Amino acid sequence: MSLKQDSRDANPDLEQTPGKDTRRNEKRKSALVTVSVLATVFGLGCIYGGILLMAAPGVGATSFDFLNLQFSTQQTGVAAIALGAASIIMIFRKVLKAIVDIGRT
Repeated sequence: MSLKQDSRDANPDLEQTPGKDTRRNEKRKSALVTVSVLATVFGLGCIYGGILLMAAPGVGATSFDFLNLQFSTQQTGVAAIALGAASIIMIFRKVLKAIVDIGRT
């Protein structure tokens, strides 16, 4: 008998068989990847639109409150860039926290 086989006999928990938790974690991970991709596309779209708005003539007072992030500016393009950056940052923070929580279980 090898040492590896002896340790499995002593502690059967060391052998991991795919079960419900593994399948559930895989579904969670795929959902998190989907959310990350969608948030990135939304954020990059906002940033791109903000750059286009900054190049357009004209100004106007713009302010918004997005998930407790209050922003006020004189150019709509800057507000769109801030909205895109804030959405990317906030979603990725939540996704990373969820991944860490999955790893702990």
